[in-house]
Amino acid sequence: MGAYFSLLAYRNFDIKQSFFLSPVVNMERPIQNMMTGFQVNKDSLKKERQIPLPIGQTLDWDYYSYVRDNPICDWNIPTAILCGSDDNLSEWKEIAAFSDKYKANVQILENGEHYFHTLGRTRTCIKY
Repeated sequence: MGAYFSLLAYRNFDIKQSFFLSPVVNMERPIQNMMTGFQVNKDSLKKERQIPLPIGQTLDWDYYSYVRDNPICDWNIPTAILCGSDDNLSEWKEIAAFSDKYKANVQILENGEHYFHTLGRTRTCIKY
């Protein structure tokens, strides 16, 4: 969430370099993935407004509407991204599209997951 909101908030700032760790660059995707995984459709979410999930998360119509209406569409700051090869939240397809569009340098941490603090110290990086 931090990368997504930073990309929205700081797009017009004069920043020399940005660094992101396992960024979610399209916040709509993880929400859609949760909706699909728990068989929640847009109409039921809109009607209910909030739907608690058994994993401790709550789907929220206003939040979902906000991220749908506010995609990342303008980022001109030099950016470097580090993401794990086994990241189950930041989708590679989304990171690759972001990287292509905004010329971000991406490095992959082999066997890395979304939460880097859970990793051992013997992993290696490869450049995208």
